[in-house]
Amino acid sequence: MKDWKKVKLGEILTLSKVVSESPDPKKRIRVKLNNGGVEKRPYANDKEGATRYYIRKSGQFIYGSQNLHKGAFGIVPTELDGYESSQDIPAFDVSDSCYVEWIYYFFRQGNFYLKLEGLAKGVGSKRINPNQLLEISVYLPPKIEQKRILESINDFEKKSIIVEHEIKHQLDLIDKLYTTTLQDAITGKLTSEWRENNNIQEDGNFLLKKFIQKKQDLIEQKIIVKQLPLPKIKDSERPFVLPSTWTWARMGDISLKLGAGSTPTGGKSVYINKGIKFFRSQNIYNDGVKTDDIAYISPTIHEKMKGSQVKPKDILLNITGGSIGRCALIADDFDEGNVSQHVAIIRLLDLNIREYIHYLIISHYFQETIMNVQVGVSREGLSMASLKMIKIPLPPLKEIFKIVKYLNDFENSYIRLKEIGSKRKEEFETLKHTVLREAFGNINIEIDNMARKPKPSSGSFHPNLVNTLGNYTRSENLVEIEDLLKEYGKMSALSLWKMSKHEKDIDEFYEDLKLKVEISNIIKESDEKGFLELVK
Repeated sequence: MKDWKKVKLGEILTLSKVVSESPDPKKRIRVKLNNGGVEKRPYANDKEGATRYYIRKSGQFIYGSQNLHKGAFGIVPTELDGYESSQDIPAFDVSDSCYVEWIYYFFRQGNFYLKLEGLAKGVGSKRINPNQLLEISVYLPPKIEQKRILESINDFEKKSIIVEHEIKHQLDLIDKLYTTTLQDAITGKLTSEWRENNNIQEDGNFLLKKFIQKKQDLIEQKIIVKQLPLPKIKDSERPFVLPSTWTWARMGDISLKLGAGSTPTGGKSVYINKGIKFFRSQNIYNDGVKTDDIAYISPTIHEKMKGSQVKPKDILLNITGGSIGRCALIADDFDEGNVSQHVAIIRLLDLNIREYIHYLIISHYFQETIMNVQVGVSREGLSMASLKMIKIPLPPLKEIFKIVKYLNDFENSYIRLKEIGSKRKEEFETLKHTVLREAFGNINIEIDNMARKPKPSSGSFHPNLVNTLGNYTRSENLVEIEDLLKEYGKMSALSLWKMSKHEKDIDEFYEDLKLKVEISNIIKESDEKGFLELVK
């Protein structure tokens, strides 16, 4: 590296300022996150004259000013030559002394771009402006050496694609095996040999009659109120053929309680540091409840919300939003808790079948059923009326125990296989970063040296701020969801949530989204399922 020069990006990059005289909303560029590259932005009918656009040329370095630290940078490809972007997605011409790919890989090596988050400035949506970018120092070898290094990187990346594809394929096969095994379990295929070797005295219909009788007894004891009988399942309604000893039931037939939670009056303002656990959708996962960001409510509020109190051995099911269908078993020794309106409580008449019902809920059949009966983009989701009508394949009790044992053993093996696959993926990611860092000579650009002499402009940054970036912390994301849709056009609900000011609270995100869909009418569901866009 002795002949590598340390230069500022401003010495080799020039901000492109070619204004588009006839802006065309059909020719817009966007830069994807996580090194996803540069692509054509989905069409959006922008307000005429509201934003100035600039013409971009193939081979220019380009980045998203709000998301550079999230991997939103790349090279304008040939097919997007002549396309446009606003000043929020600036592009740069590269001097003859440097390959544009050298700049691109410089930001990628050692995940250097992640260290730039603290440079973002502004109130609301924070940006890294071109003046700041151009103050960053980079090591620049002679061009012939750049070419040699870039060729070796390209060769490695071609091989990486093959390896990554194989790892993904193996992980996909593991997931497919899990999905198939669950489906075999709930259709009776998994225990077909067991049925041949066991004489079943009490079949699934016998078990269903016990549930119906138990519910009637509870009504007579005035423990629960009388309910209208659910309609019988016609032959034409049955999703698939069951073994002769199984029967079809509805979720309402086997449940003591099916009920959604509620949000306490005052919402987040009534949360406290310690108290009664208050489960929200982000706490519910198929492998259990996660309490990392659990909210707490007071015993007084908990007592007022009796209808949504959680008990040991309950099943909690997410009924709205992007995590709809996730469900968790509550432990036998659970103390007390409550749930938000985005979570439903399933309390079974016979707690002995709860593990089977949990496996059933996370099966492909049940998840597909949920997706077919849910409604709306603004979180109406799965209603209790729809949930109680869902059809349940019900085996004999002894076979239920056998199915659960099979699945518990299989799940242990599945988890081990996933861990092995994930470890291989992580090891390969580490190898990729190592190869890239070594290609760049293990350079270590100190962030606090980026701006010893910041340019005197409205966009420059103060050295004292830069000196703190060695141990940067995540800045608060304050971007409004409508601003994201304006900048990026059509977006998936998941991406919109992750990039918005509500990133840390999915419930809050959907409340805001519901307001802007149903009340303000500024956002609508796109023709493409699962995507949102601004109302034109």
